Amino acid sequence: MPSLEVVIGLILIILFYSLLATIVMELISNFLHLRGRHLLKILKNIMAAESEQELKEFLANPMYEQLAGKYFGKTTPPSYISSGNFRSILLHLISVKKEATNFREKIGAVSDPKLKAVLMQLYEEANERFDTFQDKVEEWYDEVMERAGGWYKRRIKRILLLVGLAVAIIFNADTLAIYSNLVSNSSVDLEKLVAVAEAVSANESLSSPALPDTAATVVSDTQSGLNQQVYQLIEENLEQSKDALGIGWTSVNFWGLPGGDKLWKIFGWIITGLAISMGAPFWFDLLKKVIKVKDAGGYTISKARTLLSGSGAKDTSGSEGNITSTPKPVG
Repeated sequence: MPSLEVVIGLILIILFYSLLATIVMELISNFLHLRGRHLLKILKNIMAAESEQELKEFLANPMYEQLAGKYFGKTTPPSYISSGNFRSILLHLISVKKEATNFREKIGAVSDPKLKAVLMQLYEEANERFDTFQDKVEEWYDEVMERAGGWYKRRIKRILLLVGLAVAIIFNADTLAIYSNLVSNSSVDLEKLVAVAEAVSANESLSSPALPDTAATVVSDTQSGLNQQVYQLIEENLEQSKDALGIGWTSVNFWGLPGGDKLWKIFGWIITGLAISMGAPFWFDLLKKVIKVKDAGGYTISKARTLLSGSGAKDTSGSEGNITSTPKPVG
C-alpha cells in the first residue's frame, strides 16, 4: 500500500495538470463560443419548437444585442442571460403584439404553439396577476437552464477528457510512471512535494466554488477562479522534479521503448486524461482531505512552510514512503 506522501505527491501532480487543462479548456470554450452556442440552443428549444417568429424577435431585441458580443466583426451570442433579462425581453415581445388588446389575447397571439401553451399555463397559475406571472416566467427559465446545464456539463466533460489526453501526451504525464517514480526513485524530493501540497491546501483563495469545475458548474469565469500564485508555486517546484518523475520528453524516446512498455505508457496517458476530466476542484478537495489525514499524523503546515522557505532540513530517516514492492517505471 502506498504511503500518504506518495498519494499526496500524485494528487498534487494531477491537480497541476488539471489546472493546465482547465486553462486550455477555457480558451477552447471562448474561441468556439461554446457557452453562447449552448444558450442559443436553449432559446431555440424554448421559443422555436415549431415557429421561429418569437426567437427572431427575441434575438433582435436591443437588450439582447447589448448582451451579445462581437468577434472579428461577427455578432456572437452571450454566454449567459439572467432570468430577469430573459423575462424582460420575452414579455416585451409579447406586449407589443398589435393584434390583441389584453394580455391574455397577446399570449394567444404567440405563433409558436408550445411557447404559447407554456405561457398561458403560467398566466393561469398566476391567476392572471401580471407581477406573479413575471415571477413564474423567471422560475420557469431558471428550471430550464438548470436542466440544460446538465447537458452542457456532459458535453464539456467529454471535451475536457480529450484535452486531458492531449496534455498527458504532450507533457508525457504518464500516471503509472509518475507513481512508480514517486515510490522508487530516490531522486524525487517527496517531502518537498508534500510541503508544496500543504501550502496549496492551506490557500483559502483556492476553494472549490471558485475553481472552474466543468463537471460541476458551467457559468463560472475560469480566469477569476484560478489562483495564479498557487499555480506558479506548483509549477516552480514541480519543474525541479520532472525528470526524476518521468515527466516530459527530455529523457524518453517513445518509439525506442519495447512494445509492452509502449502499451503501459499509453495506458498511463489514458489514466491521466481520465483523472484530468474529473476537474481541478475534485483533486483540490481530495488533496485537502488527504492532507488532513497527514496532519493528524504530525506533519504540520508550519513544517511545510519551513521547508518551502528553505530553512527546514529534509528528514532522511527513511521512515516515510517505504514500500515493500514497487512497479517497474515506464519511461
